[in-house]
Amino acid sequence: EGAFFDRPPGDLDGAEILDQCHAVGGFAVVNHPFAQASWIRWDWSSDDFEAIEVWNAGLGWDEGDEQGLWAWECLVARGRDVVPLAASDSHDMAVLPGDNPLSPSLGEARTSVVLPQGASLDWPALRQALQDGPVTLHAQDSFVALQSILSTRTSEEWQVAGRIPGRARLEVREIPLEASCDPADSSDPLHRVVWDTDVDGVFTVSAGGLAPLDREHFVGRYLFLEQLD
Repeated sequence: EGAFFDRPPGDLDGAEILDQCHAVGGFAVVNHPFAQASWIRWDWSSDDFEAIEVWNAGLGWDEGDEQGLWAWECLVARGRDVVPLAASDSHDMAVLPGDNPLSPSLGEARTSVVLPQGASLDWPALRQALQDGPVTLHAQDSFVALQSILSTRTSEEWQVAGRIPGRARLEVREIPLEASCDPADSSDPLHRVVWDTDVDGVFTVSAGGLAPLDREHFVGRYLFLEQLD
């Protein structure tokens, strides 16, 4: 419902485009915020969006994706509840995985959510699931999920399962509270790694000995799986 206008191209800045989206009740997503091509890069005139793409399948995982992830960390560190997303950016349904790094296949990078049992597979339910979390960003042939957290007053133990073709490094990352960071200048990460291990193929691991989150200085934790070969 509603129409969106940017004519002539570039006549509106990002903030005005977000205003158009929100005026019709939209869920605003900023795609490839640090793209190599300047004309599709986000201008950071506003960060009043609901989600940001931190993994765009074009060219695999590249520097622009890393900067997108660091920008998301910064937004979370500043207290924003912004959803991270992965997407294939597919422009051709006929492309197969690996055919052309500049033209990814559909679903080559994707975002998975958890729907309540019996929920309808429609946009309102998916939107609510994105907002409520958790979300999992993964490739077609990989996945990682936090199955449970066993907590005591002094420690936490995370049970994590997943699959990956080849070897990978699994990390538990912690995001600090950092009100002064700038998501538009995301050349360095904010997180610290509080636990890591190498995994291979189908795996189930226990991340034990984690101290409870220090909520005076840190805002949250997330899992990161980096393929090594």
